[in-house]
Amino acid sequence: MCNVSVDSTKRFLLAVSYHSHTLTVCPLNDGKPQPANHTVIPTGRHPHAVLFSPDNRYVWVSCLGDDAIMVFAFDETQGQLQPHTPWRSRAGSGPRHMCLHPNGQFVFVLNELDASLDVLAWDAKHGLFEHLQNISALMEGFEGKPWAADLHLSPDAEFLYASERTSSTLAVFKVDAATGRLRWQAHTPTETQPRSFAISPDGNQIWVAGQISNHLGVYARDKQTGLLTFQQRIEIGLEPSWVACLA
Repeated sequence: MCNVSVDSTKRFLLAVSYHSHTLTVCPLNDGKPQPANHTVIPTGRHPHAVLFSPDNRYVWVSCLGDDAIMVFAFDETQGQLQPHTPWRSRAGSGPRHMCLHPNGQFVFVLNELDASLDVLAWDAKHGLFEHLQNISALMEGFEGKPWAADLHLSPDAEFLYASERTSSTLAVFKVDAATGRLRWQAHTPTETQPRSFAISPDGNQIWVAGQISNHLGVYARDKQTGLLTFQQRIEIGLEPSWVACLA
């Protein structure tokens, strides 16, 4: 399994398997998965992330191998899923991770294979996506094979950040809350191969895990501009693949 998500009732855990192309629904009892009662259903090729819609009525699965976001209607009483209308991306884009704007109207999709971002409007009534924008997360003059990894919204949802592993950079975008559209602000060099990063709950710092450098880079974040300033470099374990703050 490469990604998990819990529904708003906290009664079901969903997990996607990149290599078996499946989505697992597992009931929770006091937060503990009940393995004897889980359900496994097929998805598109190489699902990389799973996310619930704000009203808990739908489930979104980014399928990197099929260049699509699969949509399932979700029954929160039984934990059952029914296939719904998917959103189809461009061939070779490789949707990897998704991020929901707190207003519930927009979903940001990071594409691993072309290192671009798609902005989608979510129609909660009909359970449909509408494409609004595609914008590159690559630096000007980039050479090599794009290899995007992770994305996060700042706590105030004013800025969106995306990591790209080949160039070892974080791209910074300003978010228009009214339209969902993104405007590029800057690129910041990071630890080598930033597979994962996290934003502190107060929004003052960003922590970037370098999968090849085996260090955690700490960056001060300007809340007004979204720009980053290097602060500290911390040696950590080998090949860090994920960083999260639980405080």
